[in-house]
Amino acid sequence: MIHARRMVALAAVAGLALLAGCNSYKQSTPKELLESMNKASQKKDFKGMAKLVEPDAQKYYDQMVSKMKEAADKMDDLADLVEKKIDKDKAKEMRDSMTEGPSFITLKKARKDDGSLDFDKIEIKEDGDKATVKVKDSWSSADIKKVSGKWYFVEKKSADELKKKVEETEKEFPKMIKALDEIKDGINKGDIKKDNFDAKCGEIMMKAMKD
Repeated sequence: MIHARRMVALAAVAGLALLAGCNSYKQSTPKELLESMNKASQKKDFKGMAKLVEPDAQKYYDQMVSKMKEAADKMDDLADLVEKKIDKDKAKEMRDSMTEGPSFITLKKARKDDGSLDFDKIEIKEDGDKATVKVKDSWSSADIKKVSGKWYFVEKKSADELKKKVEETEKEFPKMIKALDEIKDGINKGDIKKDNFDAKCGEIMMKAMKD
């Protein structure tokens, strides 16, 4: 469902912003870092994901997390409503998109049925305190590095670019949240139904982004 993906894709204006807070995830090896990202992304644990990006970039993400969390909660609520009143498959697609979320690497194709990672499907090339990771048969890859004994995802954006992403988040996420509320209201009023769901959602999202 393209409009569910569009809602999620808007989160990418935060530039991988799933962040801030305490971290209980392991990062002592590249595999542990990937396992931590996999667990955190499936739980939509924004705070847990925060500390998986290199320390120098984390302060920028701290400014984005509240809007990210609010948008994710709204999307969860909307998915519940879509499952109840529209279509279970559409609701599942929305949840799957949010599970992936904007992340440092997309691990869905490397997951087993139980949600854990199949490392036979992941290529890890280490070079001292740096490494690249790639999901095989996928476009998804990332650079990682070791800092003070822990592995982190490398943030490739400059400080100026990250500042701009913070500004974009502050501007775009309220629009996204407003659109999600409007879609929810439309479903509850009966204006949005299964046969016009994609078209109506697209119309609402486009209008919200232009306002």
